Amino acid sequence: MTPDCCLCCSTALSSSPVEISALSSQHTLGEEVQHLSYRIVYTRPALAHLRGLPARQRATVLDEVSQQLSYEPTVATQNRKPLRPNPLAAWELRIGDLRVYYDVAEDPEPEVDIVAIGIKQRNRVYIAGELYDL
Repeated sequence: MTPDCCLCCSTALSSSPVEISALSSQHTLGEEVQHLSYRIVYTRPALAHLRGLPARQRATVLDEVSQQLSYEPTVATQNRKPLRPNPLAAWELRIGDLRVYYDVAEDPEPEVDIVAIGIKQRNRVYIAGELYDL
């Protein structure tokens, strides 16, 4: 049986996107939850991709997404870059061999929508076990 300690571990999927703005703080006790400028929302497919990762990688993704995308998610950095036009997402966050694909909306409130999580192997990206060309 899967534990229900947080949204990423729960087996039930809601029919709408899920907000996980301070989820990483649930995994490290004693940290103060900070107010986030951008609300982070995981789509149903992204949650399924997240559940497919080992626990350590899942925790790393949750922590890095919270840390890297809460403030200024549209500023290109060494680990964040805008993508060429494609049907998946406008931005990519690199976390080692993992790739988090996301879109950013400013209206009506600032929001980061995590749309997919993939694994990079050499020059290929696999999302949900399938090769994806970006």
